[in-house]
Amino acid sequence: MSMKALLAVLDHRPSNRSLLETACAFGSHWQAKLEVLLPYPGIWNPELMSVADETTRERIQQVVAQVRNHEESFLGKSRQEFDDCCRRFRIPVTSDDTAPPPSARWDAYTDFDRGYRVVRHARLADLVFVRRPVADSGAGYEDLINQILDGSGRPILLVPPRSATANCGRIAIAWKGSAESVRAVAAALDLIGAAEAVDIVIAESERTPGSAGRQLGAYLACHGIRATPHVLTDRRNRSAGEAILDKCADLKSDLLVMGAYSHPRLQERVFGGVTHHVMAHAELPVLMAR
Repeated sequence: MSMKALLAVLDHRPSNRSLLETACAFGSHWQAKLEVLLPYPGIWNPELMSVADETTRERIQQVVAQVRNHEESFLGKSRQEFDDCCRRFRIPVTSDDTAPPPSARWDAYTDFDRGYRVVRHARLADLVFVRRPVADSGAGYEDLINQILDGSGRPILLVPPRSATANCGRIAIAWKGSAESVRAVAAALDLIGAAEAVDIVIAESERTPGSAGRQLGAYLACHGIRATPHVLTDRRNRSAGEAILDKCADLKSDLLVMGAYSHPRLQERVFGGVTHHVMAHAELPVLMAR
């Protein structure tokens, strides 16, 4: 069974072409409904206008006008990229959210609490496409991704800076036996079952024994999936995240499946962690669940 309801959440700063091309490639492959959101963060609270003095109100109006000019310019560019990608992948564009698949729908808005609205959209998507945060990503985009992971209950597909195809012939699973890892495998099970080769990658540690890969292999075998375990015992002073991504590069993996944030997020940010490293450095698509 393929995924039929897809959501792509655009960044409001740089070009989103790689994200749009990847989402359209999967949407065309699965003959799915694709919804594309461009959510701008609200930069001011309208209630301030009622209590501000005249000078302050004028300054607020000037700033808002500048931001809206930028938004309109970027909106036009992003909409053009959306239309171009839909034409390339032959996906009909519609404004009707009840249109049957395959179809694509565009939506853009500004909201002071954009995360809440995006999460509501994400809850009714089989898979949410987001771009990997980079140096020029818009303010708050990484936090928006985390809100989707925490609040929607749906998996995300993290798209690297370069466009990815819907070909997932070789899939790597970063396995540690956590609840998050289990949810990621469950979300990707149809993709895993359709892959030509499946690799289980275990960064061995005190909490994650190498034998954990055999247990996952036995589970996948129940679904008719044959998987090859790879236990990373000698990291050569690399973090677990570095070692996993290096192994994916060696295997020429098309997709990495993993759980997100098995440790508290603050701990990951301060001391480092697999999720934080992968979100910052992955050069292949990554399906994550929390």
